[in-house]
Amino acid sequence: MYRVLIADDELRDRNIIKILLERRYAGQFQFLEAENGQQALEILNREQVQLLILDINMPGLSGIDVLHGLKGMPYVIVLTAYDNFEYTREALRYGVRDYLLKPPLREEFYRAVDHFLEDCERVQENLAPQIQSREVFTRDLARQLMYFGDAKKIRGLLNVLDITEQHALCGLLRVDLETDQGCLLDEAEELLDRWEAKYAAAAYGGGLAVFLFCRDEDASEPLQLLTRLAQSLENDLCAPARVQTGPLASVFGSYPKTFLELTRFEKDGQMAFRAEVQQTDLEDAVRHRDFAAAMEALRPILEAMEKSEEYEDLLKYQLLLALSQCTSQILGGKAANEAYHRISGLISARGREQATEITARYLEWLLQEARGTDGLRNNVVQVVLEKVQEDCSQPWSIDSLADRLHVNACYLSHLFKEHTGRCFTDYLAEQRITQAVELMKTTDMSLARIGEQVGYGDPNYFSRVFKKRRGVGPREFSRTLKGGRQKLHKND
Repeated sequence: MYRVLIADDELRDRNIIKILLERRYAGQFQFLEAENGQQALEILNREQVQLLILDINMPGLSGIDVLHGLKGMPYVIVLTAYDNFEYTREALRYGVRDYLLKPPLREEFYRAVDHFLEDCERVQENLAPQIQSREVFTRDLARQLMYFGDAKKIRGLLNVLDITEQHALCGLLRVDLETDQGCLLDEAEELLDRWEAKYAAAAYGGGLAVFLFCRDEDASEPLQLLTRLAQSLENDLCAPARVQTGPLASVFGSYPKTFLELTRFEKDGQMAFRAEVQQTDLEDAVRHRDFAAAMEALRPILEAMEKSEEYEDLLKYQLLLALSQCTSQILGGKAANEAYHRISGLISARGREQATEITARYLEWLLQEARGTDGLRNNVVQVVLEKVQEDCSQPWSIDSLADRLHVNACYLSHLFKEHTGRCFTDYLAEQRITQAVELMKTTDMSLARIGEQVGYGDPNYFSRVFKKRRGVGPREFSRTLKGGRQKLHKND
Protein backbone atom coordinates (compact mmCIF):
# COMPACT_ATOMS: atom_id res chain seq x y z
CA MET A 1 0.00 0.00 0.00
CA TYR A 2 1.31 3.43 -0.98
CA ARG A 3 0.99 6.54 1.13
CA VAL A 4 -0.36 9.51 -0.79
CA LEU A 5 -0.52 13.05 0.55
CA ILE A 6 -3.18 15.23 -1.06
CA ALA A 7 -2.24 18.85 -0.39
CA ASP A 8 -4.97 21.25 -1.48
CA ASP A 9 -6.78 24.04 0.34
CA GLU A 10 -10.12 23.02 -1.23
CA LEU A 11 -11.86 20.18 0.64
CA ARG A 12 -13.97 19.42 -2.41
CA ASP A 13 -10.87 18.90 -4.60
CA ARG A 14 -9.28 16.63 -2.00
CA ASN A 15 -12.42 14.52 -1.85
CA ILE A 16 -12.62 14.25 -5.63
CA ILE A 17 -9.05 12.95 -5.78
CA LYS A 18 -9.74 10.38 -3.05
CA ILE A 19 -12.86 9.17 -4.85
CA LEU A 20 -10.99 8.82 -8.14
CA LEU A 21 -8.17 6.87 -6.49
CA GLU A 22 -10.56 4.54 -4.68
CA ARG A 23 -12.54 3.82 -7.83
CA ARG A 24 -9.57 2.72 -9.92
CA TYR A 25 -7.04 1.62 -7.28
CA ALA A 26 -9.15 0.33 -4.40
CA GLY A 27 -7.00 -0.65 -1.40
CA GLN A 28 -3.70 0.49 -2.94
CA PHE A 29 -3.44 3.88 -1.22
CA GLN A 30 -3.43 5.17 2.34
CA PHE A 31 -4.60 8.79 2.35
CA LEU A 32 -3.02 11.74 4.14
CA GLU A 33 -4.40 15.24 3.70
CA ALA A 34 -3.15 18.79 4.13
CA GLU A 35 -5.25 21.92 3.70
CA ASN A 36 -2.29 24.29 3.41
CA GLY A 37 1.39 24.32 2.58
CA GLN A 38 2.58 24.37 6.20
CA GLN A 39 0.62 21.23 7.07
CA ALA A 40 1.89 19.52 3.92
CA LEU A 41 5.51 20.28 4.76
CA GLU A 42 5.13 19.02 8.33
CA ILE A 43 3.59 15.75 7.17
CA LEU A 44 6.19 15.23 4.44
CA ASN A 45 9.10 15.77 6.83
CA ARG A 46 7.50 13.49 9.44
CA GLU A 47 5.94 10.67 7.41
CA GLN A 48 7.11 8.36 4.63
CA VAL A 49 5.08 9.51 1.63
CA GLN A 50 5.50 7.87 -1.77
CA LEU A 51 3.13 10.08 -3.77
CA LEU A 52 2.43 13.79 -3.33
CA ILE A 53 -0.47 15.40 -5.17
CA LEU A 54 0.24 19.08 -4.67
CA ASP A 55 -1.78 22.19 -5.41
CA ILE A 56 0.49 25.05 -6.45
CA ASN A 57 -1.71 27.90 -5.27
CA MET A 58 -2.40 27.56 -1.52
CA PRO A 59 -2.63 30.20 1.22
CA GLY A 60 0.48 30.73 3.32
CA LEU A 61 3.14 28.40 1.94
CA SER A 62 2.57 27.77 -1.75
CA GLY A 63 3.24 24.47 -3.47
CA ILE A 64 6.60 25.83 -4.62
CA ASP A 65 7.48 26.70 -1.01
CA VAL A 66 6.63 23.13 -0.01
CA LEU A 67 8.95 21.71 -2.68
CA HIS A 68 11.68 24.10 -1.60
CA GLY A 69 11.43 22.96 2.03
CA LEU A 70 11.49 19.19 1.42
CA LYS A 71 14.30 17.08 2.82
CA GLY A 72 13.52 14.20 0.49
CA MET A 73 11.57 14.19 -2.77
CA PRO A 74 8.63 11.81 -3.26
CA TYR A 75 6.92 11.31 -6.61
CA VAL A 76 5.16 14.65 -7.21
CA ILE A 77 2.07 15.35 -9.31
CA VAL A 78 1.33 19.07 -9.40
CA LEU A 79 -2.15 20.56 -9.69
CA THR A 80 -2.06 23.88 -11.49
CA ALA A 81 -4.18 26.27 -13.53
CA TYR A 82 -3.60 27.88 -16.92
CA ASP A 83 -2.48 31.08 -15.23
CA ASN A 84 0.06 29.30 -13.02
CA PHE A 85 2.49 28.07 -15.67
CA GLU A 86 5.21 30.34 -14.34
CA TYR A 87 5.00 28.41 -11.06
CA THR A 88 4.95 25.13 -12.95
CA ARG A 89 8.16 26.13 -14.66
CA GLU A 90 9.80 26.56 -11.26
CA ALA A 91 8.27 23.29 -10.00
CA LEU A 92 9.96 21.48 -12.88
CA ARG A 93 13.34 22.46 -11.47
CA TYR A 94 12.47 20.80 -8.14
CA GLY A 95 11.75 17.41 -9.69
CA VAL A 96 8.03 17.41 -10.39
CA ARG A 97 7.14 14.21 -12.25
CA ASP A 98 3.78 15.14 -13.78
CA TYR A 99 1.24 17.95 -13.77
CA LEU A 100 -2.51 18.28 -14.14
CA LEU A 101 -4.73 21.25 -14.91
CA LYS A 102 -7.46 22.01 -12.37
CA PRO A 103 -9.98 20.56 -12.28
CA PRO A 104 -8.23 17.38 -13.46
CA LEU A 105 -9.87 15.33 -16.20
CA ARG A 106 -10.46 11.78 -15.03
CA GLU A 107 -8.43 9.98 -17.69
CA GLU A 108 -5.51 12.42 -17.44
CA PHE A 109 -5.50 11.94 -13.68
CA TYR A 110 -5.47 8.16 -14.02
CA ARG A 111 -2.69 8.34 -16.59
CA ALA A 112 -0.55 10.37 -14.17
CA VAL A 113 -1.15 7.87 -11.32
CA ASP A 114 -0.37 4.97 -13.68
CA HIS A 115 2.99 6.63 -14.38
CA PHE A 116 3.65 6.65 -10.63
CA LEU A 117 2.77 2.95 -10.28
CA GLU A 118 4.91 2.01 -13.29
CA ASP A 119 7.78 3.92 -11.74
CA CYS A 120 7.32 2.08 -8.46
CA GLU A 121 7.44 -1.25 -10.26
CA ARG A 122 10.74 -0.30 -11.86
CA VAL A 123 12.35 0.99 -8.72
CA GLN A 124 10.84 -1.41 -6.14
CA GLU A 125 11.90 0.88 -3.30
CA ASN A 126 11.11 4.33 -1.87
CA LEU A 127 11.66 6.99 -4.46
CA ALA A 128 14.95 8.83 -4.03
CA PRO A 129 15.45 12.50 -4.80
CA GLN A 130 15.88 12.91 -8.53
CA ILE A 131 15.82 15.61 -11.18
CA GLN A 132 12.88 15.04 -13.51
CA SER A 133 13.52 15.24 -17.23
CA ARG A 134 11.54 17.68 -19.32
CA GLU A 135 9.83 14.86 -21.22
CA VAL A 136 6.43 15.30 -19.51
CA PHE A 137 6.20 18.85 -20.82
CA THR A 138 7.86 18.39 -24.22
CA ARG A 139 5.54 15.49 -25.03
CA ASP A 140 2.47 17.40 -23.90
CA LEU A 141 3.53 20.39 -26.00
CA ALA A 142 3.98 18.13 -29.02
CA ARG A 143 0.49 16.68 -28.55
CA GLN A 144 -0.99 20.18 -28.35
CA LEU A 145 0.69 21.13 -31.64
CA MET A 146 -0.34 17.83 -33.26
CA TYR A 147 -3.95 17.60 -32.21
CA PHE A 148 -5.51 20.22 -29.98
CA GLY A 149 -3.99 23.66 -30.54
CA ASP A 150 -4.97 25.17 -27.18
CA ALA A 151 -3.16 28.50 -27.48
CA LYS A 152 -3.24 29.22 -23.75
CA LYS A 153 -1.76 25.88 -22.85
CA ILE A 154 0.84 26.06 -25.62
CA ARG A 155 1.94 29.47 -24.35
CA GLY A 156 2.24 28.13 -20.81
CA LEU A 157 4.23 25.05 -21.89
CA LEU A 158 6.61 27.17 -23.96
CA ASN A 159 7.17 29.28 -20.86
CA VAL A 160 7.84 26.20 -18.71
CA LEU A 161 10.38 24.92 -21.25
CA ASP A 162 12.11 28.31 -21.70
CA ILE A 163 11.17 28.37 -25.38
CA THR A 164 10.65 31.89 -26.69
CA GLU A 165 10.68 31.01 -30.39
CA GLN A 166 7.33 31.42 -32.15
CA HIS A 167 7.85 29.16 -35.19
CA ALA A 168 8.37 25.42 -35.47
CA LEU A 169 9.31 22.92 -38.16
CA CYS A 170 7.63 19.54 -37.81
CA GLY A 171 9.20 16.31 -39.03
CA LEU A 172 7.74 12.79 -39.14
CA LEU A 173 10.58 10.42 -38.42
CA ARG A 174 10.58 6.69 -39.15
CA VAL A 175 13.19 4.02 -38.43
CA ASP A 176 12.85 0.73 -40.35
CA LEU A 177 13.22 -1.41 -37.28
CA GLU A 178 10.70 -3.25 -35.12
CA THR A 179 11.45 -1.34 -31.96
CA ASP A 180 9.25 -0.01 -29.18
CA GLN A 181 7.98 3.53 -29.83
CA GLY A 182 8.90 4.50 -26.27
CA CYS A 183 12.52 3.43 -26.79
CA LEU A 184 12.73 5.34 -30.05
CA LEU A 185 11.31 8.46 -28.40
CA ASP A 186 13.72 8.15 -25.46
CA GLU A 187 16.67 7.82 -27.85
CA ALA A 188 15.61 10.90 -29.84
CA GLU A 189 15.03 12.98 -26.70
CA GLU A 190 18.45 12.05 -25.34
CA LEU A 191 20.14 13.25 -28.54
CA LEU A 192 18.12 16.48 -28.72
CA ASP A 193 18.81 17.24 -25.04
CA ARG A 194 22.52 16.64 -25.61
CA TRP A 195 22.46 19.10 -28.52
CA GLU A 196 20.52 21.62 -26.38
CA ALA A 197 17.81 21.83 -29.01
CA LYS A 198 14.55 23.68 -28.46
CA TYR A 199 12.11 20.89 -29.29
CA ALA A 200 8.92 18.96 -28.54
CA ALA A 201 8.41 15.34 -29.53
CA ALA A 202 5.82 12.59 -29.23
CA ALA A 203 5.12 9.14 -30.64
CA TYR A 204 3.10 9.07 -33.83
CA GLY A 205 1.97 6.18 -36.04
CA GLY A 206 4.84 3.82 -35.27
CA GLY A 207 7.40 6.63 -35.46
CA LEU A 208 7.94 10.11 -34.05
CA ALA A 209 6.63 13.61 -34.57
CA VAL A 210 9.42 16.10 -33.77
CA PHE A 211 8.93 19.88 -33.56
CA LEU A 212 12.03 22.10 -33.69
CA PHE A 213 11.58 25.76 -32.77
CA CYS A 214 13.27 28.77 -34.34
CA ARG A 215 13.00 32.51 -33.83
CA ASP A 216 12.69 33.71 -37.44
CA GLU A 217 11.19 32.20 -40.58
CA ASP A 218 14.41 30.53 -41.75
CA ALA A 219 13.89 26.75 -41.74
CA SER A 220 17.47 25.81 -42.66
CA GLU A 221 18.75 25.29 -39.10
CA PRO A 222 15.87 23.09 -37.82
CA LEU A 223 15.95 21.17 -41.12
CA GLN A 224 19.64 20.43 -40.64
CA LEU A 225 18.95 19.33 -37.07
CA LEU A 226 16.20 16.95 -38.19
CA THR A 227 18.55 15.46 -40.79
CA ARG A 228 21.24 15.08 -38.14
CA LEU A 229 18.74 13.39 -35.79
CA ALA A 230 17.71 10.88 -38.48
CA GLN A 231 21.34 10.07 -39.29
CA SER A 232 22.25 9.63 -35.61
CA LEU A 233 19.31 7.30 -34.97
CA GLU A 234 20.19 5.36 -38.09
CA ASN A 235 23.76 4.89 -36.86
CA ASP A 236 22.78 4.08 -33.27
CA LEU A 237 20.03 1.61 -34.19
CA CYS A 238 21.73 0.20 -37.30
CA ALA A 239 18.56 0.61 -39.34
CA PRO A 240 17.48 2.95 -42.15
CA ALA A 241 15.78 6.15 -40.96
CA ARG A 242 13.52 8.49 -42.93
CA VAL A 243 12.32 11.99 -42.14
CA GLN A 244 9.54 13.94 -43.83
CA THR A 245 9.02 17.61 -43.07
CA GLY A 246 6.26 20.11 -43.44
CA PRO A 247 6.58 23.89 -43.84
CA LEU A 248 7.84 26.15 -41.08
CA ALA A 249 4.75 27.45 -39.31
CA SER A 250 3.69 29.62 -36.39
CA VAL A 251 2.96 27.70 -33.19
CA PHE A 252 -0.09 29.92 -32.62
CA GLY A 253 -2.81 29.47 -35.19
CA SER A 254 -0.97 27.37 -37.78
CA TYR A 255 -0.79 24.15 -35.77
CA PRO A 256 -2.43 21.61 -35.69
CA LYS A 257 -3.61 22.41 -39.25
CA THR A 258 -0.03 22.30 -40.54
CA PHE A 259 0.56 18.95 -38.86
CA LEU A 260 -2.68 17.61 -40.35
CA GLU A 261 -1.59 18.67 -43.83
CA LEU A 262 1.78 16.97 -43.36
CA THR A 263 0.21 13.68 -42.32
CA ARG A 264 -2.08 13.70 -45.36
CA PHE A 265 0.97 12.89 -47.48
CA GLU A 266 2.50 10.50 -44.97
CA LYS A 267 2.02 7.00 -46.40
CA ASP A 268 1.35 5.13 -43.18
CA GLY A 269 -1.10 7.78 -42.01
CA GLN A 270 -3.41 7.65 -45.00
CA MET A 271 -5.78 5.08 -43.49
CA ALA A 272 -6.81 7.52 -40.77
CA PHE A 273 -7.76 10.13 -43.34
CA ARG A 274 -10.17 7.94 -45.22
CA ALA A 275 -12.52 8.93 -42.40
CA GLU A 276 -13.17 12.41 -43.75
CA VAL A 277 -16.15 14.36 -42.43
CA GLN A 278 -18.40 16.00 -45.02
CA GLN A 279 -18.49 19.36 -43.28
CA THR A 280 -21.38 20.71 -45.34
CA ASP A 281 -23.49 17.65 -44.48
CA LEU A 282 -22.79 18.17 -40.79
CA GLU A 283 -23.66 21.87 -40.89
CA ASP A 284 -26.82 21.26 -42.93
CA ALA A 285 -27.94 18.63 -40.43
CA VAL A 286 -27.47 21.03 -37.51
CA ARG A 287 -29.25 23.85 -39.33
CA HIS A 288 -32.20 21.53 -39.96
CA ARG A 289 -32.10 20.39 -36.31
CA ASP A 290 -31.56 16.81 -37.49
CA PHE A 291 -29.59 14.95 -34.84
CA ALA A 292 -29.54 11.61 -36.68
CA ALA A 293 -28.11 13.18 -39.85
CA ALA A 294 -25.46 15.03 -37.83
CA MET A 295 -24.32 11.80 -36.17
CA GLU A 296 -24.33 10.10 -39.55
CA ALA A 297 -21.99 12.78 -40.93
CA LEU A 298 -19.55 12.05 -38.10
CA ARG A 299 -19.92 8.27 -38.24
CA PRO A 300 -16.82 7.63 -40.47
CA ILE A 301 -14.51 9.15 -37.85
CA LEU A 302 -16.18 7.39 -34.93
CA GLU A 303 -15.95 4.04 -36.71
CA ALA A 304 -12.31 4.66 -37.63
CA MET A 305 -11.48 5.02 -33.92
CA GLU A 306 -12.44 1.39 -33.44
CA LYS A 307 -10.27 0.22 -36.32
CA SER A 308 -7.14 2.35 -35.91
CA GLU A 309 -6.18 2.83 -32.26
CA GLU A 310 -2.73 3.95 -33.38
CA TYR A 311 -4.26 7.12 -34.85
CA GLU A 312 -6.87 7.72 -32.15
CA ASP A 313 -5.49 11.13 -31.14
CA LEU A 314 -5.39 12.28 -34.73
CA LEU A 315 -8.96 11.15 -35.28
CA LYS A 316 -10.04 12.97 -32.12
CA TYR A 317 -8.44 16.10 -33.53
CA GLN A 318 -10.44 15.69 -36.76
CA LEU A 319 -13.60 15.29 -34.70
CA LEU A 320 -12.79 18.37 -32.62
CA LEU A 321 -12.05 20.36 -35.75
CA ALA A 322 -15.29 19.32 -37.47
CA LEU A 323 -17.43 20.15 -34.43
CA SER A 324 -15.61 23.44 -33.79
CA GLN A 325 -16.00 24.60 -37.39
CA CYS A 326 -19.67 23.60 -37.37
CA THR A 327 -20.26 25.48 -34.12
CA SER A 328 -18.53 28.56 -35.49
CA GLN A 329 -20.69 28.49 -38.64
CA ILE A 330 -23.93 27.95 -36.71
CA LEU A 331 -23.44 30.11 -33.61
CA GLY A 332 -20.63 32.47 -34.58
CA GLY A 333 -19.03 33.84 -31.42
CA LYS A 334 -22.11 33.05 -29.33
CA ALA A 335 -21.47 30.70 -26.39
CA ALA A 336 -17.84 30.14 -27.45
CA ASN A 337 -16.61 29.49 -23.88
CA GLU A 338 -19.50 27.15 -23.17
CA ALA A 339 -18.81 25.29 -26.41
CA TYR A 340 -15.13 24.80 -25.59
CA HIS A 341 -15.94 23.57 -22.09
CA ARG A 342 -18.41 21.01 -23.43
CA ILE A 343 -16.24 19.75 -26.25
CA SER A 344 -12.91 19.65 -24.41
CA GLY A 345 -13.75 16.25 -22.89
CA LEU A 346 -12.89 14.70 -26.26
CA ILE A 347 -9.22 15.37 -25.52
CA SER A 348 -9.14 12.73 -22.77
CA ALA A 349 -11.75 10.36 -24.28
CA ARG A 350 -10.55 6.82 -24.82
CA GLY A 351 -12.03 4.69 -27.58
CA ARG A 352 -15.08 4.99 -29.77
CA GLU A 353 -17.68 4.57 -27.03
CA GLN A 354 -16.48 7.52 -24.92
CA ALA A 355 -15.93 9.72 -27.96
CA THR A 356 -19.40 8.89 -29.30
CA GLU A 357 -21.13 9.73 -26.04
CA ILE A 358 -19.31 13.06 -25.67
CA THR A 359 -20.06 13.90 -29.30
CA ALA A 360 -23.75 13.06 -28.89
CA ARG A 361 -24.05 15.20 -25.77
CA TYR A 362 -22.31 18.07 -27.53
CA LEU A 363 -24.57 17.85 -30.59
CA GLU A 364 -27.63 17.79 -28.35
CA TRP A 365 -26.43 21.01 -26.70
CA LEU A 366 -25.58 22.57 -30.08
CA LEU A 367 -29.04 21.77 -31.43
CA GLN A 368 -30.64 23.33 -28.37
CA GLU A 369 -28.54 26.47 -28.82
CA ALA A 370 -29.31 26.61 -32.54
CA ARG A 371 -33.07 26.24 -32.10
CA GLY A 372 -33.30 28.78 -29.27
CA THR A 373 -36.73 28.44 -27.67
CA ASP A 374 -38.49 26.67 -30.54
CA GLY A 375 -38.88 23.56 -28.45
CA LEU A 376 -37.85 20.01 -29.05
CA ARG A 377 -37.57 19.43 -32.81
CA ASN A 378 -35.51 17.01 -34.85
CA ASN A 379 -33.03 16.24 -32.09
CA VAL A 380 -32.27 12.75 -30.88
CA VAL A 381 -35.53 12.40 -28.92
CA GLN A 382 -37.59 13.79 -31.78
CA VAL A 383 -36.03 11.24 -34.13
CA VAL A 384 -37.13 8.45 -31.76
CA LEU A 385 -40.65 9.87 -31.52
CA GLU A 386 -40.94 10.12 -35.29
CA LYS A 387 -39.69 6.60 -35.94
CA VAL A 388 -42.18 5.11 -33.49
CA GLN A 389 -45.03 7.20 -34.89
CA GLU A 390 -44.16 6.17 -38.45
CA ASP A 391 -44.38 2.45 -37.67
CA CYS A 392 -45.05 1.41 -34.09
CA SER A 393 -45.26 -2.29 -35.09
CA GLN A 394 -41.48 -2.55 -35.43
CA PRO A 395 -39.64 -4.31 -32.56
CA TRP A 396 -38.26 -1.02 -31.33
CA SER A 397 -36.01 -0.89 -28.26
CA ILE A 398 -33.72 1.70 -26.75
CA ASP A 399 -30.71 -0.43 -27.68
CA SER A 400 -31.71 -0.78 -31.34
CA LEU A 401 -32.55 2.91 -31.66
CA ALA A 402 -29.33 3.96 -29.92
CA ASP A 403 -27.39 1.81 -32.36
CA ARG A 404 -29.15 3.43 -35.33
CA LEU A 405 -28.49 6.91 -33.97
CA HIS A 406 -24.89 6.13 -32.93
CA VAL A 407 -25.43 7.12 -29.30
CA ASN A 408 -25.05 5.42 -25.94
CA ALA A 409 -28.22 3.47 -24.97
CA CYS A 410 -28.18 4.63 -21.32
CA TYR A 411 -27.74 8.22 -22.45
CA LEU A 412 -30.65 7.91 -24.91
CA SER A 413 -32.90 6.35 -22.26
CA HIS A 414 -32.10 9.13 -19.79
CA LEU A 415 -32.61 11.84 -22.42
CA PHE A 416 -35.92 10.37 -23.58
CA LYS A 417 -37.35 10.32 -20.07
CA GLU A 418 -36.02 13.81 -19.35
CA HIS A 419 -37.78 15.29 -22.40
CA THR A 420 -41.01 13.26 -22.44
CA GLY A 421 -41.55 12.50 -18.76
CA ARG A 422 -41.95 8.77 -19.43
CA CYS A 423 -39.77 5.78 -20.20
CA PHE A 424 -39.48 4.55 -23.76
CA THR A 425 -41.33 1.23 -23.25
CA ASP A 426 -44.27 3.12 -21.74
CA TYR A 427 -44.42 5.50 -24.70
CA LEU A 428 -44.15 2.66 -27.24
CA ALA A 429 -46.99 0.73 -25.57
CA GLU A 430 -49.21 3.82 -25.56
CA GLN A 431 -48.57 4.45 -29.26
CA ARG A 432 -49.37 0.85 -30.14
CA ILE A 433 -52.63 0.80 -28.19
CA THR A 434 -53.66 4.17 -29.66
CA GLN A 435 -53.06 2.74 -33.12
CA ALA A 436 -55.01 -0.40 -32.22
CA VAL A 437 -58.01 1.69 -31.14
CA GLU A 438 -57.84 3.61 -34.43
CA LEU A 439 -57.88 0.33 -36.38
CA MET A 440 -60.87 -0.89 -34.36
CA LYS A 441 -62.72 2.29 -35.31
CA THR A 442 -61.84 2.30 -39.01
CA THR A 443 -61.49 -1.37 -40.07
CA ASP A 444 -63.21 -4.73 -39.71
CA MET A 445 -59.96 -6.60 -38.94
CA SER A 446 -60.01 -9.26 -36.25
CA LEU A 447 -58.51 -8.39 -32.88
CA ALA A 448 -55.70 -10.87 -33.42
CA ARG A 449 -54.86 -9.21 -36.74
CA ILE A 450 -54.99 -5.75 -35.17
CA GLY A 451 -52.62 -6.92 -32.45
CA GLU A 452 -50.18 -8.11 -35.11
CA GLN A 453 -50.52 -4.83 -37.02
CA VAL A 454 -49.39 -2.81 -34.00
CA GLY A 455 -46.53 -5.11 -32.99
CA TYR A 456 -48.09 -7.73 -30.67
CA GLY A 457 -47.81 -11.19 -32.17
CA ASP A 458 -49.16 -12.86 -29.02
CA PRO A 459 -52.95 -12.15 -28.65
CA ASN A 460 -52.85 -12.80 -24.88
CA TYR A 461 -50.05 -10.30 -24.37
CA PHE A 462 -51.89 -7.78 -26.58
CA SER A 463 -54.99 -8.24 -24.43
CA ARG A 464 -53.06 -7.65 -21.18
CA VAL A 465 -51.35 -4.51 -22.44
CA PHE A 466 -54.62 -3.16 -23.85
CA LYS A 467 -56.49 -3.71 -20.58
CA LYS A 468 -53.72 -2.01 -18.62
CA ARG A 469 -53.93 1.03 -20.91
CA ARG A 470 -57.70 1.31 -21.42
CA GLY A 471 -59.11 -0.35 -18.30
CA VAL A 472 -60.95 -3.04 -20.31
CA GLY A 473 -59.82 -5.77 -22.69
CA PRO A 474 -59.80 -5.25 -26.46
CA ARG A 475 -62.87 -7.46 -27.01
CA GLU A 476 -65.02 -5.49 -24.54
CA PHE A 477 -63.66 -2.20 -25.88
CA SER A 478 -64.51 -3.29 -29.44
CA ARG A 479 -68.07 -4.21 -28.46
CA THR A 480 -68.48 -0.76 -26.89
CA LEU A 481 -67.33 0.86 -30.12
CA LYS A 482 -69.72 -1.27 -32.21
CA GLY A 483 -72.58 -0.51 -29.84
CA GLY A 484 -71.92 3.19 -30.21
CA ARG A 485 -71.91 2.92 -34.01
CA GLN A 486 -75.20 0.96 -34.01
CA LYS A 487 -76.91 3.62 -31.89
CA LEU A 488 -75.58 6.27 -34.24
CA HIS A 489 -77.05 4.45 -37.27
CA LYS A 490 -80.47 4.10 -35.56
CA ASN A 491 -80.55 7.80 -34.82
CA ASP A 492 -79.81 8.48 -38.45
